[in-house]
Amino acid sequence: MSKYINTISLPSIERMAIVLGNGRLARQVRKDEGCDLTINLGFFEGSKPMGHLKIDGKVLSKPDWGWGTPGTTGISRWRPCCRQRQTTSAGLSF
Repeated sequence: MSKYINTISLPSIERMAIVLGNGRLARQVRKDEGCDLTINLGFFEGSKPMGHLKIDGKVLSKPDWGWGTPGTTGISRWRPCCRQRQTTSAGLSF
């Protein structure tokens, strides 16, 4: 097994947090934040936050669309300006 793959048991997790790396390597984030593990996730396109992103109560990105689960019709994404929905082959509505 690769040394970069790890299994984490859920009961062993005390706290999880989204932390901005600001160009730091994962090992530097671990050292600076005092955490045991880091997971590199892509919430940015270049320097611009993508999707809905809030860290430590500060909203970094709030697009003009949202997600919802209307009854039994599945997950929907909508824009306030147009309530038109599109459905994917997976049953998701956009």
